[in-house]
Amino acid sequence: MNKLEIKVLDSSWLPSIAEICLGNVDYYYHMNEAPESSFVAHTFESLPPGTIPSQKCNLGIFMGGELVAYVEMVKSYPDDCCAMIGLLMVKKHYQGKGLGSQIVSLTLENLRREGFSEVYLSCSSTDAHARRFWINRGFVETGDVDEYDDISLVAMERHLTI
Repeated sequence: MNKLEIKVLDSSWLPSIAEICLGNVDYYYHMNEAPESSFVAHTFESLPPGTIPSQKCNLGIFMGGELVAYVEMVKSYPDDCCAMIGLLMVKKHYQGKGLGSQIVSLTLENLRREGFSEVYLSCSSTDAHARRFWINRGFVETGDVDEYDDISLVAMERHLTI
């Protein structure tokens, strides 16, 4: 297992985050978005309704000093016991080697230690690979689907044992 380090990222990391995200063109295909730096910047800064900036976490996952993944999440959302993972992006050439699974395990363990009991996320209804990835990490589809003009997002959750 690779030794990973998690660091909170500020906006000076946006070019490096964009490099990771824009290398994952399948994500943008399923989200019906053009892979553009402006989308990455929006993800970095956006907040769900009713939340405040201190709830937002932009995390860099480093291995051997290299930024290899980006995790965007909001803590205490939709309520105090929950966290929402908005995005997990792993550098393309590290995918399929267990790094994503390792990052999810580390992230969930850290959230559990902080006292969170539930984690939510959503996946494009057309992205079978992403849905399978999260299901294999203990997430279940809730049955809720958020419909937008050009995309459907399937809600998923995982309960953490405290």
